[in-house]
Amino acid sequence: MWPKDDTTEQDIERYMGASTARMIAYVERRWLRALETQTLYRYELPASQFTSLDDAGMWVASVAVKPLARHRVDDLPARLAGSGVELRVLDVLTSLRNAWRSSLHVSGIRLRNATSWEAAPLQGPMS
Repeated sequence: MWPKDDTTEQDIERYMGASTARMIAYVERRWLRALETQTLYRYELPASQFTSLDDAGMWVASVAVKPLARHRVDDLPARLAGSGVELRVLDVLTSLRNAWRSSLHVSGIRLRNATSWEAAPLQGPMS
């Protein structure tokens, strides 16, 4: 998650606290070991083939795209820190459920793998 131009100080305090990182990444404790030890591969793709989904933070291509390069990524926590991303570890991610209703940009990939995610109720009005 990271602040947008219209993010409120209240949301920054609630979800980011006094952090000086440009963004915060949260992970469940049970996934931390895998995050620390697994090798990932970052694919470099031709930007001209993609269109932005604007605030979604994603880019999509409507045609098959051939990678320009593949880069090995080891020690993901260190790589995140080197990119200005603070990694925070929680026992479960359900305490973040309402972050999607905040004024922050919040993204979640594979939340179906998070402990009790589907059972966690949303609270309060949408921002």
